[in-house]
Amino acid sequence: MLTTETLALGAFSCLVACATPRPEARAYAAIQTTAPQDAREPLEEPATKWTQAELEKVSREIMADIERLRGEKFLRPVAVKVSTKAELLDYIKLREAKTETPEKRAADELIAKMLGVVPHDMDLRARTYALLESQVGGFYDPDSDSFSLMDKLPVPLTKITLAHELDHALDDQLFGIDATLERVGPDSDATMAFQAVVEGAGTAVMTQWMVEAMTSGKGGIDMSALSEKQVNELASMAGAPDWLWKPMMAVYSGGAAFLARTTSLIAAASKPLDGAAVRTAFERPPRSTEQVLHPDKYWKEGEIDEPRRITFDTAGLDDGWKVLREDTLGELALGIITTPPGARDNTDFSNPMSLMSLAFTNDISSGWGGDRIVLVGKDDARVLRWVTVWDSARVILAHEHD
Repeated sequence: MLTTETLALGAFSCLVACATPRPEARAYAAIQTTAPQDAREPLEEPATKWTQAELEKVSREIMADIERLRGEKFLRPVAVKVSTKAELLDYIKLREAKTETPEKRAADELIAKMLGVVPHDMDLRARTYALLESQVGGFYDPDSDSFSLMDKLPVPLTKITLAHELDHALDDQLFGIDATLERVGPDSDATMAFQAVVEGAGTAVMTQWMVEAMTSGKGGIDMSALSEKQVNELASMAGAPDWLWKPMMAVYSGGAAFLARTTSLIAAASKPLDGAAVRTAFERPPRSTEQVLHPDKYWKEGEIDEPRRITFDTAGLDDGWKVLREDTLGELALGIITTPPGARDNTDFSNPMSLMSLAFTNDISSGWGGDRIVLVGKDDARVLRWVTVWDSARVILAHEHD
């Protein structure tokens, strides 16, 4: 699991500050969110320079904190190490090879371009790699039950990133992240919903750990330096399509809100972590991003809303035509697709406060009841069919002229 700590902290550091009193009242430290004069200038901050023994010692201390916050116990030690950017890219490629094929990646990129959410001349894979290189602070590998901290990670982020990634290790030991991912199936919507549980849990633990560290003063966290770092790193995301970064933001902040049973990011940051809710969500993952974006549709008895399944009869395709990709996109993706092009890709990353007002759905996409998309091809020809199902005819009628 990758920790794109800039995305998670960019939102939640602001939320912690906004949701709590000032430090004079023995509460949490306020966080500066004013951008430096030139947000494009990277700050010269010391990178992580811990010895292996120091890294292991700090990790054990944070693991004890996580056990207390979660009300769960680690089943075994977690191997920790410092890794380079090259090792990160190797890990990403290994995970890609395990979870998807080159044909699937190519089909997904083509679908995004045919839907108009990614420029036709963009190399989506290269842009994704560039984004991850600038954002990832560490990664947990379920295959080896080990955590890697990036060697260039600034000091203010090290312990916070450890709290996030070590929570992934706990969840993997308890629930088996890869095994659960395989169980939820290959569809993007269900996969994204489960990722919201994984990253939401990590973000919730990270946030609560950060709040306690700020309150006690024992965490050694320089929040002023951290805030400036977030501004600069977020500014590096300017120009990236919403399709690329918004789902990542949704699984972090939206996932934490889902586990807190709220749609409010501020409320999620200020509520104590509910360990029982985390266990429930891992044992019975949400089946759609609709349930993540509207927590009552998962948590509230009588309002549970399961996605409607759609199937295509592709057995009768003409000779030479074949299915290249079938998928369910879900409400989160629909929220991006139905946003007018002029309103996309214009988030002000120079101000982390703008992340607080992010909308992951809209009036149209919130009426999602189910969907299915199929890409078929013959030689160089490609045809895309997308069928959607809505909660009611009123949703369709209200927007039929949009």
